[in-house]
Amino acid sequence: MGSKLKTFGAPLIIFGYRYLGLEPGMLQARQAFLLSISLVMLTFLFLYSRIQKSRQTHKTVKVKVTTAGGEVEQEQTFLQHDVAELKKLVQQTLLGCLVVGGLHYWKGFVQPLVFQSLLIPLTVLDHQLFHLYILGRPATGDLERPWKDDNPFAAWKEQLENSSQQQATGSPNTDDKKDDSPKKAKKEGKKQK
Repeated sequence: MGSKLKTFGAPLIIFGYRYLGLEPGMLQARQAFLLSISLVMLTFLFLYSRIQKSRQTHKTVKVKVTTAGGEVEQEQTFLQHDVAELKKLVQQTLLGCLVVGGLHYWKGFVQPLVFQSLLIPLTVLDHQLFHLYILGRPATGDLERPWKDDNPFAAWKEQLENSSQQQATGSPNTDDKKDDSPKKAKKEGKKQK
């Protein structure tokens, strides 16, 4: 539900502003953005306190950590994992705020402020940490640790890694076998003549 609202809700509101001629004023957009960011930062502090109170140090999970030498699989407690995920979420939010704030300051764009005022809280509401620690949902299914990255290029990267592994092991694709067999049959037919 949250991802559909995040995907379609914010753009519809922005286009609705244009269609109805209700362009937000500069002051209202700034106020909405600052209020949104303030509420999100308070939510992060609340999440951090809930994570620290949980003290889940007896359960562990294996996580792939990217270092300068490549990816290393590391074992972390649930507490360490959740704090690391919260840190990633805070960094992602602050980076988005800096970019949008820079666009607004240097170019005077108002729409990104309105868009991010809606999108950032929806992103936090849709995150696994919010579901676990604030809504109190059990850690099963999509909420089971470790969580997949929401990176749109993750599937593409995984596909590239799989194809490079197949090439390294020398196992051809099934499509290649189908394409080669008629060609081989034609070549063998020519050789026999």
